Amino acid sequence: MRKVLETGKQGNNWNNSARESLLKALSSRQESPPSAPEWKDKAETVIIGGGCVGVSLAYHLAKAGMRDAVLLEKSELTAGSTWHAAGLTTYFHPGINLKKIHYDSIKLYEKLEEETGQVNAFSLKLSVRSITQI
Repeated sequence: MRKVLETGKQGNNWNNSARESLLKALSSRQESPPSAPEWKDKAETVIIGGGCVGVSLAYHLAKAGMRDAVLLEKSELTAGSTWHAAGLTTYFHPGINLKKIHYDSIKLYEKLEEETGQVNAFSLKLSVRSITQI
C-alpha cells in the first residue's frame, strides 16, 4: 500500500493531503511482526469483486484445488448489490440451465454452514407457480 501511495497510482479520488496523511500514519506505526502474512505481488487468479459471484468463484476454485487465487474487494464482502438482492433461489426455473444452477446452489447452501462453520441462515421456502391460459 505504501508503494502505491508513494507513486500516486491509487486510482481513486484521493487528494494529496489525504495521501500524505496516510503515508505519515503508515510511517509512524510499528513494523508488523515477522510472522505476519505479506501481500502478494502476483497470483495465478485474481478475482475482482467480493459479491455473490466473486465469493462463489473463489469458493469453487478453492474446492477444485486452486491455491493461488486472490479476491479483491474495495469494501467488505457482499456489501454492494449482493447485500440488498432478494436471493430468490427456488427449485423452479423455466430454463434447463438455470434450473440446474438453482438446484446445485440449493444443495450447496444446505451443507455450507456445516462445511464452513459460518451461519448462513438459508431456509428453503415453498414456491407456488400457476399457469393460466388466456
